[in-house]
Amino acid sequence: MLTEYQSKSGSINASDEAKVYLEGSITYEAQISSLKLQIATLNQRFEANHPALTTAQQQLSQLEGERAFQRAFQESSCIRSQSGIAAT
Repeated sequence: MLTEYQSKSGSINASDEAKVYLEGSITYEAQISSLKLQIATLNQRFEANHPALTTAQQQLSQLEGERAFQRAFQESSCIRSQSGIAAT
């Protein structure tokens, strides 16, 4: 019955939604880890104001912001899903 409703409404089931979220989280974590390693390497080679180091730090800040946005969006989606389930 739920699967039929999800099909008609175009929504995905909770396990698919969790899988998409997890895959996105893993991607962000891998990119963030890679940039942190790159920044550590650049810190050993250059002064703090070197353009390569500044660029990598900006990229890290952007990725961390995107990850935070994704988490907030996922949490709000989860809350909406739970309230929708509770209402039925």
